[in-house]
Amino acid sequence: MPPTGLSAGEVRERGTDLLDGLYGIVRGFSGSFSAEHGVGRSRREVYWEWLTPEHRKTIAAIKAAFDPLGIMNPGCLIPD
Repeated sequence: MPPTGLSAGEVRERGTDLLDGLYGIVRGFSGSFSAEHGVGRSRREVYWEWLTPEHRKTIAAIKAAFDPLGIMNPGCLIPD
């Protein structure tokens, strides 16, 4: 629950700051913030930034092989 007395924009800003800090800690331990439940749209940009160019190419190639028409969960893993 967001703290009372904050605007929606302030809540989003604080949430973003919190997640940035959390992701930094996770990254410091060479961890991952996503596993069994996937990345989803809300974390795809951060996830994509963590990957090496080679890893990004591999993921894109696998996605293209299994979904050549791009109709399965478009925009969920690979940023548009």
